[in-house]
Amino acid sequence: MRRAPLVIAGTALGLGLLLTYRTPQLATPAAASTSVSGGSTHSGGASNSSSAGSGTGGSGGSGTGGSTGSTGSAAGTATGTSIYDGFGNVQVKVTVSGGKITSVTPLQLPNGDPQSQQISNYASPQLVQQAMAAQSAHINGVSGATYTSQAFAQSLQSALTQLGM
Repeated sequence: MRRAPLVIAGTALGLGLLLTYRTPQLATPAAASTSVSGGSTHSGGASNSSSAGSGTGGSGGSGTGGSTGSTGSAAGTATGTSIYDGFGNVQVKVTVSGGKITSVTPLQLPNGDPQSQQISNYASPQLVQQAMAAQSAHINGVSGATYTSQAFAQSLQSALTQLGM
């Protein structure tokens, strides 16, 4: 009986701490600072590497229009907005030819600590495969990499929007 007040107080404290815990929030893309070029050079597949970046997104260079505005004839290469997912930046480059996605390449993935790097290396090929299969940014994502999956989809959608898809 003497332990009951301690157990109740400990449970209340633990529950209070749990309810006040804040999870990392996804950033919304402020502006698309990207590069678009006309050509449809195929990069030969997805890259599994990640690079640390400043988060500014894209090369900022100007390019030629890669789209006629019609989904069926969209072509070119575009770099999506760099999205901060709470653990690092996520940015992708997409190549489209004849209105079809021919290549998705992750340019930036979270890699600031060993766990983020492991998650990025695990999730990257699956996210690329899902994007290629869906032919859009409407992907399911990867369990255990929810924030990275959401940021990947946002960056991919940003690039596809530039190409008129």
